[in-house]
Amino acid sequence: MLLRILEMVLPARRGERQLTFTLFFHSLFAVGAFLTGRTVRDALFLAHGDRSQLAWMYVLSAIFVTASGLLYAKFANRLRRDLMALGSAALFGGLFILLWVVEKYQPPGIYSVIYVYVEVMGALILVQFWTLANELFNAREAKRLYGFIGAGGTFANILIGLLGAQVARQFGTASLLLMCSVLLFVAGAASYAGGRLGRQRLFARAATGKTSATRRTGGASKVLNDSHLRTVAVLSAVTFFTTTLIDFQFKVVAADKMKGDELAAYFGYFSAVVGGLALGLQLFGTSRLLNRAGVIGSLAVLPVSLALGDAALLIFPTLWAASMAKGADTLFRYSVNDATTQILYLPVPAQVRVSAKAFIDGVVKPVAIGLAGLSLAGYRAFLGGDPYKLAGFSLLLALAWVAVVLGMRSKYIKSLQDNLKQRRLDIESARHQVIDGNTNKVLERALASDDELEVLNAVSLLPHLEKLELDARVEALLDHRSSAVRVKALEYYAHRQTMRFANSVFRRFEDQDPAVRAAAIDAFCAMGRDKAVRSVRPFLADPDPRIRSAAVTGMIRFGGLDGVLVAAEALKALIDNADPVMRQHAAKVLGAIGVKNFYQPVLQLMNDPDLRVRREAVTAAGMLKSPEFVIPLIYRTQSRETLREATQALTAYGSSILATLAKVLSNQLEDGHIRRAIARVLGKLGTSEALEIIARHLDEADEELRGVMYRSLARAVKGKRLLLKDLTPVKRAVDRELDRAWRALHQLELLQLDALPGPNTPRDGLEAARALLASALLEKVKQVEGRVFLLLAVLYPDADMEQISAGIQDATAADASRRRGNAVELLDNLLERTLKAKFLPLVEELPRPERLKAVAELYPVPTATAEVMLSELTKDEAAWVRACATWCLSEAAPEATLRDDLLISSLSDGNPVVREIALVSINRKAPARAAPLLEERLKDDAPLVRKQAAALRSAAATHG
Repeated sequence: MLLRILEMVLPARRGERQLTFTLFFHSLFAVGAFLTGRTVRDALFLAHGDRSQLAWMYVLSAIFVTASGLLYAKFANRLRRDLMALGSAALFGGLFILLWVVEKYQPPGIYSVIYVYVEVMGALILVQFWTLANELFNAREAKRLYGFIGAGGTFANILIGLLGAQVARQFGTASLLLMCSVLLFVAGAASYAGGRLGRQRLFARAATGKTSATRRTGGASKVLNDSHLRTVAVLSAVTFFTTTLIDFQFKVVAADKMKGDELAAYFGYFSAVVGGLALGLQLFGTSRLLNRAGVIGSLAVLPVSLALGDAALLIFPTLWAASMAKGADTLFRYSVNDATTQILYLPVPAQVRVSAKAFIDGVVKPVAIGLAGLSLAGYRAFLGGDPYKLAGFSLLLALAWVAVVLGMRSKYIKSLQDNLKQRRLDIESARHQVIDGNTNKVLERALASDDELEVLNAVSLLPHLEKLELDARVEALLDHRSSAVRVKALEYYAHRQTMRFANSVFRRFEDQDPAVRAAAIDAFCAMGRDKAVRSVRPFLADPDPRIRSAAVTGMIRFGGLDGVLVAAEALKALIDNADPVMRQHAAKVLGAIGVKNFYQPVLQLMNDPDLRVRREAVTAAGMLKSPEFVIPLIYRTQSRETLREATQALTAYGSSILATLAKVLSNQLEDGHIRRAIARVLGKLGTSEALEIIARHLDEADEELRGVMYRSLARAVKGKRLLLKDLTPVKRAVDRELDRAWRALHQLELLQLDALPGPNTPRDGLEAARALLASALLEKVKQVEGRVFLLLAVLYPDADMEQISAGIQDATAADASRRRGNAVELLDNLLERTLKAKFLPLVEELPRPERLKAVAELYPVPTATAEVMLSELTKDEAAWVRACATWCLSEAAPEATLRDDLLISSLSDGNPVVREIALVSINRKAPARAAPLLEERLKDDAPLVRKQAAALRSAAATHG
């Protein structure tokens, strides 16, 4: 029941839920193991180790974490991420058991080893977890799911913290080492399960060559050469230096007040309480605080709270004061401070952001922690190491931290401005949208800039920042020298629909640029509504179609009954205007006003003699979505001239027309162009019902229609993560396609078609005909391969079959052989056994006889003779194969009557190319029988055939 409720609220789609829940639990147990490891190592070290060496533990931890990270990076790409995570969890879990055994004998240095080991284990386990997650989800999926997955770590603080406290009290502190082992084994099992569930995704990454361990270079130079990034690096250094001191204070003070199991239990309860507060703050407080305090104010929360905690520790040297400082660190650093720090990277271009962040996280952070450890060692050696007096130094650092934060303001604003000028401000990438005073001032300056592009970018951003109201600043742009800026400002006021600036908008009615006047009319109607009718009425007869259509649209949409009555005649005049440009704008108006009952004039314009008008009318029909348009739109797909617009218009109807589309697709007598267009529409709709309709028609004889349906299915499944309820029709379609491919290869072998067209191939005769037929059959096999890959994309939606297919078919690449081999190996791991046996020999680089031998039991050799097989090829489903077989038959058939009968039969083929070749062939081989046939073909539906028939008849008359 709980699982069902979680699935309802979880932002995961079908096919993602099991994997998302698995990674949630992976996060829970991985973070839980790290948390428990820190609890047990701190408690054991402080109770039994040399406390004077605590400062050096920070230094050693930083060194060993950095070294292990560098060593891990060398081996990370040699194993699959899930197997690497499983192996690491098993290794670390086993080492915890070993440490539990060894700790009983308390050998020298064991607690220092445990201390450093836990830090190394935690760093690698968490890196592997997020690396695996990045392999399994793309950027858009990550943005949607990582909040839930990461919540596993937050819950670990509460659940595992409480559990650890109870275990320590009941069984002793050392028993937490075994608890770490169990948590790691479960985390390893979760990583293995995640790898199994996301197997297709992992192989897709391998096929595309994408890995999460991509090397990022140049981070140091990018940070050092950018003042904003330098300040971010300094902020990071101060953060980790200060929080390391806070952590030291807390541990030493706690160790002075409690011992052994009691200390371990306290650490567990502390983590649980602070974790619960952090979860509440993350869910309900972070976004509000960011929006109210802004970036700089939010960054100041952590150092100010630490300063208050240190001040309390100086005044009241007690455990509760030290706990307050450490609690503030844990509470605010992993919620408010981390979220706000990510926003600091927002003004940084994406190509710089990744490498700079890697340098700051991978170099600056451990160096700061190491330096803090050295400072603590020096403090203990020369000043006695009193944790309460250390609070004074921490207080000064926290105040310096506040100063760094306040000093960032100018650099942050400048970085925002620089990126706004180049339209590189990636607002959507931030986890929290922050509309503070800094953002306000940056946009104000941008709106007043002399740079036209910067002004346009700023105005374009305003509608997306609903909490910012800069109407007064935009008003000045109505007099801007650039007409593009004036239009953009008027569009902004049309969006805002506030009467306060109506007079300023009205003055633009006299603008010299017709586009500005049209935008002003549109904005004024949106603002004034029925009050705008009198002012806009004179423009209903304007000679410029843009202005006239803006007036008609605005009055009908916003002018109420008076506006409709006044504009009706003007609209009718536009529809009946002799100028096609005016009629084109009439179609735009009909679409913009959105009145479904106005379908008659749209139907009229859909039959307009001018193509531009027809296209605009079809687009308007898609905007109106009146039922009366459905059938006319379906038949507009028959013409290439309006195919794109008609397809988009039908797609706009959504699921309401599925029944009609299904009937058209099922009609075998319907025009092929229309049925293929309907298949595209169904694929664009992408709903489960639309995909089921396509799935019912996968056995169509028309190979072009099948290809469209396969592609529609593959795109819908990939783009919307939808799964078919029943994959049986897809599997049957794969089998049928493979039957076609292997039969074509058998035909090549039995007809002994080995030579392909080349520079030495004769241009005429049997040899040329055989070479052309060989190329046609091989092309058919290649097309079947492509269609099979489309179907495999439906069966294996998480595997990037498009990239695997490219690896197999790209014979022009320098490393084509290696890419093909890698792609075949991926298929070998992905496909189920029966399908693998049928498909892999088809795509492997093997001679044709060896391929056929590999599938001899599945696809036996046909028993037909070469002559019968050649006759069968003239009826093949592939038009080009039929055409080439017809020509080859005319050159090879030993019996003239049979040959001529087959050629005459081909004259009735549905493809004009086949009819043309048959006509030429019968004219060459049996001129006497060809004469009446030429007369018949003069009335052929295809211009190509009619032209050939006329030429042949003319040549016969000349020679006769």
